[in-house]
Amino acid sequence: LVHSERAVDRFRTRPKAVIDHLLYRFSDCIVGNSSAVVDWFATYAKASHGHLEMIPNGLELTAFPEVTRLLGAEKKTVVMKVARLSEAKRIDVLLHAAKLLKARNLDVVVRIVGDGELRHDIENTIQHLELGNVVELMGYQSDVAACLASADILVQSSDVEGLPNAGGSMSLPAVPATYMATCQYVSS
Repeated sequence: LVHSERAVDRFRTRPKAVIDHLLYRFSDCIVGNSSAVVDWFATYAKASHGHLEMIPNGLELTAFPEVTRLLGAEKKTVVMKVARLSEAKRIDVLLHAAKLLKARNLDVVVRIVGDGELRHDIENTIQHLELGNVVELMGYQSDVAACLASADILVQSSDVEGLPNAGGSMSLPAVPATYMATCQYVSS
């Protein structure tokens, strides 16, 4: 049995922590995607380093199309978040930033790629903040590389990740975008 971990998750509930400890106990190997994840789970699960392995996130360069803008007739700046819609990803931070951008009359569209348990709450927040003409919930997309190719700015708003997988993808020379870290909500 191989157990894979991709993030240091401080949002683990007590039941999930109990299940995780059982999984670690009966796993032949725990695989993390970075040394930070492996080290954290060595402490968290008290697993020996012989029981832990690291397989770094890799990027399949052939998956990324040549630079093409995937926008329709619009010529807006595309701000993008690619993430599971969960508490740890802090989509609320991005939505409040979108509200600030709208208030300044900036010509942007905020696209959120991904799905998850907070989708309904995020839809309600978009309506409450009157962002229907600024924010697009794109849901699950099978061709994330094409989505990334259409972005000008990739937003990282998670409290628990330094560089998400999508962020590493944005650093490819063929992707016309800037990676922007937004780790805390500033209410000014």
